Amino acid sequence: MLGFVLVFALVFGRRLNARQRIGAGLRALGAITVLPAGGLVGPVVAARTAVVQPAPLPALTQSTVALTILTTAPGLLVVVGLGFALWLGLPPGPHRTLLTLPAAGVALAIVAGAWLVGRPRRPRGTSGHERPRFQRCRRLLATATTCRDGTVQARRLVAARNWKLAGAVGYYAFDNAVLWAAFQAYGRGPAVSVIVMGYLVGSLGALLPLPAGIGGVEGGLIGALVLYGAPAAPAAGAVLLYRAITLSLQVGLGALAWGLVPARWLRSARRRRAHVPSIPARAS
Repeated sequence: MLGFVLVFALVFGRRLNARQRIGAGLRALGAITVLPAGGLVGPVVAARTAVVQPAPLPALTQSTVALTILTTAPGLLVVVGLGFALWLGLPPGPHRTLLTLPAAGVALAIVAGAWLVGRPRRPRGTSGHERPRFQRCRRLLATATTCRDGTVQARRLVAARNWKLAGAVGYYAFDNAVLWAAFQAYGRGPAVSVIVMGYLVGSLGALLPLPAGIGGVEGGLIGALVLYGAPAAPAAGAVLLYRAITLSLQVGLGALAWGLVPARWLRSARRRRAHVPSIPARAS
């Protein structure tokens, strides 16, 4: 959780002080954990509740894309290296081609694609007249532009080599360590390579639109760990223990941070709602 707060402070912290960064980071992590689309909504809402006059919504959405890239990149890079290493038979674990090369190849393609998309480009001039087909696709183009701008921001932050980037590594590594420790509670766990590969592949269950990912994440993790060679019963027990620990901490501290939303922001939000002009009713 501290690793996530560090990355959040790196991406969103230009307008926030240290206290605001911690509170907003915990609120973002709690929303990401609970909401089905929390990864896209949570950081934006958390950043807006940290200050009275937040940045424009497109800028916050762009930063959310950068945050998502930075927090997922360490896991993808580890899977690339570990997948090819397992295929070559170097560390202990599954060495079958279907269990190693596809995961490594997909992860490598995602990382390379994001790095290439994040290359800065020269701005192009735009004409005042838009073709009708581009007018119809304006929202789609705006979404693509926001994603690309977020990728550019993530690449720029990596190139700056800020020490807070270590938070992304810690956010990934210590989450794996909790799962490893949960295996130790049920006896000797599988090889670390099995846990690492099963962790990332099984975490795809979080993409299902389920509150807190309950059911999807557990099923995905247990299935992936068993597929990569972990015993079924210890894997089920370890995953349930791991999820109980992570959900209780992230949701609990996130809820506490949401309860401590600055009163001045609430007052400002009430004033903004009070000044919204009402639409007069039409005469019948």
